[in-house]
Formats: sequence, structure tokens, C-alpha cells
Amino acid sequence: MNNPVTDFMEKAKGLTKNPLEIIGLFISFIYGFACLVLGTSLNNLHGSEERLPLIWFIILFPCVVLGVFTFLVICHHKKLYAPSDYKDEKNFVNTFLGNKEVASDLEAVSDQLKSLKTDEKSDQLIESISKITNKIEKIKEKYEKIPINNLWWLNHWGSNCASIVGDKMIFSGSSIQTQQGTDGSHIDLNYILEVGKTYEISCFAKSDINTTGMFQLWCHDDTGVKPDGVNVATDFKTPSTEGERIKLNFKADYNKSIRIHLQYKPGQGRIEISDVRISEPKT
Repeated sequence: MNNPVTDFMEKAKGLTKNPLEIIGLFISFIYGFACLVLGTSLNNLHGSEERLPLIWFIILFPCVVLGVFTFLVICHHKKLYAPSDYKDEKNFVNTFLGNKEVASDLEAVSDQLKSLKTDEKSDQLIESISKITNKIEKIKEKYEKIPINNLWWLNHWGSNCASIVGDKMIFSGSSIQTQQGTDGSHIDLNYILEVGKTYEISCFAKSDINTTGMFQLWCHDDTGVKPDGVNVATDFKTPSTEGERIKLNFKADYNKSIRIHLQYKPGQGRIEISDVRISEPKT
């Protein structure tokens, strides 16, 4: 005879593919244990003082779950699914980063508008075209940004130098106990590039006064997608206190994926990174 606990654990493995299923599994555990206690121990509970808390829990727990689930669906529905839930994993990335094809279409429209700005046109028309072009550029910037959120893998080599505060990645710490002597955070973006194209990867870096810690922007295509082979990085440096944009060019020679590292070399002070972007270089 099969062990019921073993059977349950085997079936539970199939409910850990995405956050939604993990929530459902957790609810099943809690409710199952509550019902088990109620069914086996009710006769051993004496008086309303011992029985009422358990009864009220069974009554109120579904209401609380419904409220939390409604909140998640309304406010955080993007985070309830795993990449494997999408027919194309590229759609999972686009959910968080914006559709790069839309940005490409905006680029085409912007080029067409610029081509209309000739000497024969009126100054008013040229001014209107310039305003529209500027708005398109701002929209493109939004699509190029990579949000600093829970998709980033913090402290990938085991230290605690990196943290997220608002929309910024913060690095600090005068020593790091890793084999490499550095650490940082990274994000994998799979199937979003076009093989053969060159992209500009950049971020805005800023340090506090008297900071001696250093930062490096590092990118490669070894995300688990084969074949791989591209690996480029900037030199480690301490960003200015006013802030500066650090960037490098990355050519997708082998596959359509990229891993972006924000690397930190320990020292005094604090470095903050924001406005991470991936875009085609301006010509």
C-alpha cells in the first residue's frame, strides 16, 4: 500500500512551477492540517474556549485567502506566472521589460517624421514634428529600461554586498568573502536579442564621497542557451559623486540571450546603480 504522505509529496512536486501554484500548495497544507486537527482532536477539546479558535480559523481562513488572492491578481498579476507558463518565453520577458518590437516600430516612425523636416516645410510644421519626435524618444527610453526588481539575482556568489532600495541597486561593504574577491547581481534576458546585431548596455552609476569601492558592468551570453561565447566587461572604477553613465557594446554573435552583471569590488563607501538599459547604439 502506498504511503499517503509520500503520494501527497510526489503530487506536490507538480505544484511548484510558478508562484500561483506555490500559493495554492501552501493553502492546501494549512487547510489540510487544520481539518486533520479538527477531525481527530475535536473530542479532546473541552469547552468553547478550546474549540472556538479552531472553528473561527476554518471560517475566516478562506476569506483572508480570497482577499489576498484578489489583491495579488489586481496589483501583481505579472508576478504570478513562470516563464514555462508562456507559449514563448520571450513573452515572459516582455511582460516586465516592454516589447522590443514596439520600440523598433517607434524608431521607424521617428525616422519618417525626421525625413519630413525639409527646408520647404513651414517652421510651425518643423516644430510640431520635433515635438512628436521627442515624445517618441521618451517612449523608447521607457522600453529600453530594465527595471531593478525581483528578477535580478542578488549576491550571486554568496556575499551580502548588494541590495535593492526603491529603483536602485546599492553596493557597499569593505570586504567580500568570495573566491573571486568581488560579487554583485545579475539578470538573464533570454531570446530578446537578434543574432548579428550590436547592442549598447548601459547604467547610471554614482558613489558617495570618499568611496573606494569600485564597479564594473559585465555582460555575457552564457545564460544556459547554447551556443555561447560572448563575454565583455568594462574596467572596475569608482563612479563620480555626480554620477556617470557606464556603457559597453555587446554583439549577439551566438544566441539571442544576455546576462547583465552589476559587479562590485569591495571598499569604503557606497555605490548606487540605476537606469539600466539595453538599446541599439545611436548612429
